[in-house]
This record gives sequence, structure tokens and C-alpha cells, in this order.
Amino acid sequence: MKKDFTPENELLFLALGGSGEIGMNVNLYGCDGKWLMVDLGMTFGANEYPGIELVFADLEFIEERLDDLVGIVLTHGHEDHIGAVPYFAADLGVPLYATPFTADLIRLKLEEAGIAGDVELNVIDGDDSFALGPF
Repeated sequence: MKKDFTPENELLFLALGGSGEIGMNVNLYGCDGKWLMVDLGMTFGANEYPGIELVFADLEFIEERLDDLVGIVLTHGHEDHIGAVPYFAADLGVPLYATPFTADLIRLKLEEAGIAGDVELNVIDGDDSFALGPF
């Protein structure tokens, strides 16, 4: 159930996955009613969960607020930071931003999943700055 939750005049941090552990990194920053996602990773199933190969963060919070999501910044190319991109990026429907090497890895994942044409992938040079909404 979506509750009215609009951060204004403050910066909020919400870890949807990966906080305090290795894997499944998905973080949200909120400011002035907008949200920025940083990383969209996954983790691998462990021995205590037989038959489960991949584990993803629960994205329900941001899926209920997609109109306020300004984009996804991918910090680097490890699976725990980009592994969930082919599973969720097209449905989230916002632009992705990554440095050249990370963007190449993401592009390959999107092509393998057959959704490269459905996802906007922006390449940002490491020395460049850019703004997304209030961020």
C-alpha cells in the first residue's frame, strides 16, 4: 500500500538491499519528492536455500513511486551492483547512467535479455558531472 511519502528539503537514504552484506545492492536517495536509485544488483542463492539460484531486492517501495524515480546510476560492473538490471530495468522505465566499461557490461546483459531497445543507457565519463532532478 502506497503511503504519501514525499521527502522535501532533506536528503533521505533507503537501502532496499545489500546494506551490511555482500550482494544485492539497491539504494535509494530521496529529495524534494524525487528518488534516485544507485545500483540494481543481485546475489546468489546460498546452501541454506536449496533450489534458489538468484536473489533480488524487494522493489515494491519504488515501484509504487515510479513517477518520482529520476534514474538509476550504476556504480560499477560487479554482479552485486548490476546483476538485476536485465530483470527490472525495462519495467522501471527510467534512464540508466554508467561509466563506459560498466555501460558495456550492462549493454551486453540487455542484449542477451532481448531488451536493449527498451532501456535508455547513458554513458557518463568518469570525470563528468551531471544532474538528475534535485540530485
